Amino acid sequence: MAKLSGRTAIVTGGASGMGQGVALNFAEEGARVAVLDRNEDGAKEAAEQQVRAAMSTHAEHSTSNNNDTAWSIF
Repeated sequence: MAKLSGRTAIVTGGASGMGQGVALNFAEEGARVAVLDRNEDGAKEAAEQQVRAAMSTHAEHSTSNNNDTAWSIF
């Protein structure tokens, strides 16, 4: 059983680099992952990579420092 099964993770900066790696790792461990990034296309691509691997994800584009964007996902 995955270590993070049933958990939810919000990964800011998840469109590339370390953030993308963290998001993928969390998803591989069974977490539901929300990828938040100012790079909308990158966030969507990161989420699509996880979906292709049969993982539950959500991509959100955010240009605001407002936490309401993150909370609205869940």
